[in-house]
Amino acid sequence: MRIRILAAILTLACNTATISGGEYPSGESLDIRLPAGWVKFSRQPTIDEWNCVAGRPDLAVQFVDGELRIENLPARDLRGAVGLGEPATPRGERGRRTSLQVGSSWLIAIDHGEFGGSLWLVEPDGKETLLLKEPSRALFRLKKSIAVLVGPALTVEERGAILLFDASNLKAGPSRIETQGMPVVGVTTSQGDLTFTTKNGIFRLVSERRIEPLAALDRTLPFPASIADNGSFALGFGHFVLIVSNKTRTWLVPKDCPELVETRMFECECRGGGPL
Repeated sequence: MRIRILAAILTLACNTATISGGEYPSGESLDIRLPAGWVKFSRQPTIDEWNCVAGRPDLAVQFVDGELRIENLPARDLRGAVGLGEPATPRGERGRRTSLQVGSSWLIAIDHGEFGGSLWLVEPDGKETLLLKEPSRALFRLKKSIAVLVGPALTVEERGAILLFDASNLKAGPSRIETQGMPVVGVTTSQGDLTFTTKNGIFRLVSERRIEPLAALDRTLPFPASIADNGSFALGFGHFVLIVSNKTRTWLVPKDCPELVETRMFECECRGGGPL
């Protein structure tokens, strides 16, 4: 996910400095097969490296028939672009938009980070009903409920929740399950549960009732852009992918750019002079 850490590193200008090291690939064991075009990274990325790849596309990860696939996510449209066949964003709303069709109606989630957000129900006749007035980050269809990840996009915030709306009666008030930190991204499992991340780790909402901790994460990591779950977990960031499996943490990088060189503040190129 894109970040820019504005630290007091004012001495960096046009001088070139190597900001990664190690051999590729690393020798750690991994339970899953590496996707074509990706290799292991020998360590966790540094703050300089995260800043350096802030302009890279976020990565979408998913498991398909047990194989890990990694693709670029489309650029985030903070203006709330409307998909084909979807209703318009309610007037006055701004921020990243997520939508989900439920029967003949639509749910529209708006995430404006620390500036707020909302959740709207738009019925077939165009009637709009405000269901929620807080940042709504993602929507998921579970067995009986529609799950909404809510919480402000601030690294200092430790609050967040999953709201569960009855899929057969969306106007009824949701049940609220507090989470250990703000839920960032999620994915539904083959059993109909919801796996999600916060700054504190990877968790699973089981049977739409209780939350189980699955794995710890380093709290200094930026927010991931995607997560995949097949017993092992993959987290997609920008340029980097993290695999969490059997208590191990394995980082992946593109094979054609396994090492970064900083050319100026917050700007990099691949080792050897290739574009990032």
